[in-house]
Amino acid sequence: MNLPSDGLSTVVVPPSRFYALDASRAVALLLGIFYHGIEPFIQYKPGNAYFTHDNTSSSLLDFVFFTLHAFRMHAFFLIAGFFAHQLYHKRGVAGFVEHRFKRVILPLVLFWPPLHLIFRALRIWGRQRLKDFSETPGQQAVSPWLTSWNEFWSGQWFNPEGLLMPLYHLWFLYYLVLFCGTALLVRPLLVTVLKSMGKFLPRFDSFFRQLMYKPWAAWVVGLVVAVAMLRMNQLFGVDTPNNNLIPNTRPFLVYSLFFGLGWLLRRQSEVLPQLKTHRHVTLFFSGCLLAGVYVYFLSQSGRAWADASSALLSDHVYKACYGLASTGLVFAFLGYMLHFFSRPNATFRYLADASYWMYLAHFPLVVVLQILVSAQPWPWLLKVTVIFGVSIVTLLLSYHYLVRDRWLGTLLNGKAVRKVN
Repeated sequence: MNLPSDGLSTVVVPPSRFYALDASRAVALLLGIFYHGIEPFIQYKPGNAYFTHDNTSSSLLDFVFFTLHAFRMHAFFLIAGFFAHQLYHKRGVAGFVEHRFKRVILPLVLFWPPLHLIFRALRIWGRQRLKDFSETPGQQAVSPWLTSWNEFWSGQWFNPEGLLMPLYHLWFLYYLVLFCGTALLVRPLLVTVLKSMGKFLPRFDSFFRQLMYKPWAAWVVGLVVAVAMLRMNQLFGVDTPNNNLIPNTRPFLVYSLFFGLGWLLRRQSEVLPQLKTHRHVTLFFSGCLLAGVYVYFLSQSGRAWADASSALLSDHVYKACYGLASTGLVFAFLGYMLHFFSRPNATFRYLADASYWMYLAHFPLVVVLQILVSAQPWPWLLKVTVIFGVSIVTLLLSYHYLVRDRWLGTLLNGKAVRKVN
């Protein structure tokens, strides 16, 4: 137990590197590359919702896509909350703000402009190859790159009414900034309230510790997530908040719960091994629950992307079960990662550093490959292998030779570490 300057007791373990969580963060980001890579093959996704649409499809990829969306970003924000707590208590408020500015805000500001220019051009190009000229009506022969440039400098990407702008996959950085900022603002108030409540905090710590030792811990936490899921606008899991600077309260609430859970787990990180103990049971029940909600989703897939504000009672049951399944999958995922990667591993340490750059930079490369293979008469497995394989190799090489030992690598990951601690 140690006591920060604000007087709130914090349970911590002796300083160490959490190798399994480093690996978990890397895997979550790499799964994101695969998730975006299979997007054109998904049958229940509207054909005009993406840069291109492939002439092949797969029911297996449909389920994989649904599953990845159910837990990947939840796990990422839990891990982010865990390390945010560690960073806060290691560096203090000033150091925390400086670190988040360098590692999160600056990459968001630096990467967004070129990514927007590229994405807009790829959107026009991809739709043109499908003989869809809705992006540039009346200008079928227009240059995608020139159009993107002109729209960018004319400010067409921003709508001041509602602060609308496309964030693309960088929305996770924006929300990470919001969560860290919220933690800085809420924590002093929380400290004051908890001090006035006497023994509440020790009792809560005891309750949380005992809960994490139970095989049903994921489902107790999942009940809270299930309630938050009831407000979701779309049936396809958590709404993706990628087009608005005003936080979307629905995904903000769900993901902030996982960020907060990660913060709590770092306060009592001695309970982490319990995730390993119950991983098989948690995976079995969350997998069964996920299969059930997937069947319902397929039966309602025509409404998957529509406004579900006037939802049926069955929709509410679906969303609540989805929240339970998502939480269980996160617990199981972390349990298996803790089981297999709790020791130093040079490969995963390298991937943990590389994965941040790879996720930030992957999307344009993935889209180009998707557009190039979309009309080819190849089986979907070959296409997915080409898209994912070429992307991963290219991104790893670019990280090793262009990023790792340069200013960008230092910005994203700090000074390079050449050996495993």
